This record gives sequence, structure tokens and C-alpha cells, in this order.
Amino acid sequence: MEIKKTDTIKELQMRFNAAYSHLKLKFYSKGHEEFEGSSGRDEVDTEAHISKVNPNAKDGDIDISENVTVQELENNFEKDFGLHVQVFRKSNHLWLQTSATDDWSLGEQQRKGKNSVQN
Repeated sequence: MEIKKTDTIKELQMRFNAAYSHLKLKFYSKGHEEFEGSSGRDEVDTEAHISKVNPNAKDGDIDISENVTVQELENNFEKDFGLHVQVFRKSNHLWLQTSATDDWSLGEQQRKGKNSVQN
């Protein structure tokens, strides 16, 4: 997925969600440890540009292929773009932080989310 410092948080969220309809990204002002959640009070405004969240941000690409784990994705966002991210998975009508399953791949998370939606 391409990331430009002129993108808004919302634009990144929409690009990610186009690839994974049962997952979403939320961005935070503070980092977190592996298998740890993030507080809603630290969530970044979706209208903020990447360059505002991290003035040192550079343009680049991030691997969102289905074999990448949540932990790898979150670490890569922080390492490569200075952005603190949590992956959320749809569970029926709720969005859950995937902190307990950071070692699952994006593909596994997507399948779990898709299977949990009641018709």
C-alpha cells in the first residue's frame, strides 16, 4: 500500500479497508507494546495529514499482503513511517482491537472477521 506524507489518516484507512473489508486501522499519538491495546483518548483525528502526525514522515510503501502478521504491520508502520497503529477486526457489530492476536496474519484476521458476521 502506498503512503504519502500528504495523505490523511482517513485516506490510509480507506485504502487498507478496500483490501480488508473486515479489518480497519486506527492511528494513535502513542505507541504500544506487542499484545497491548491502545487507549481511545490517544486516537489521532482522521482528517490529520500524515505530515502533521509525524513531521519527519516520508513517502513509501508498506506491505499489507495477507501473510503479514498484525505485529509486523504495526511495527513496520512505526519503524518506517513513525506512525502508531492498531488493527481492529469486525466481530458481529463490534470492532475489536486485535491485540490478543497480534501474531495472526492479516489474512487470518480477515477470515475470522468475515466468519463472525451474522447475516
